[in-house]
Amino acid sequence: MVYLSLILPYHCDVKAFYGLSALVPFCVVGALGLDLLTRRNTNLQSLVCIVFGLWAINTYASFWISRSSVVSTIKRASVLMGSGKYLDATDFLKQRLRSEFHNTDLRFTLLIS
Repeated sequence: MVYLSLILPYHCDVKAFYGLSALVPFCVVGALGLDLLTRRNTNLQSLVCIVFGLWAINTYASFWISRSSVVSTIKRASVLMGSGKYLDATDFLKQRLRSEFHNTDLRFTLLIS
């Protein structure tokens, strides 16, 4: 699978659930290693907890999608248009354009709706 994904990346043979079964042993080995590392030194235990806490917060925040972002507004309008609710989509876009009148992406989406 690794060879095919490197040689033919467009072929899409590698799927996420193939690697999901390998994730559990990696997590167990990582947890055991961190436990062994921090059991001997309490100062290191605090540092490791802070570093992993900051890493977890950063990971969570990097996937956060704001409801007020332009991309989520356009996506919501396209979902409304896809379900046949064109008037709701145009009303939603007009409401957002009142606060962000300078945004060309919102104007273009309203134009095509």
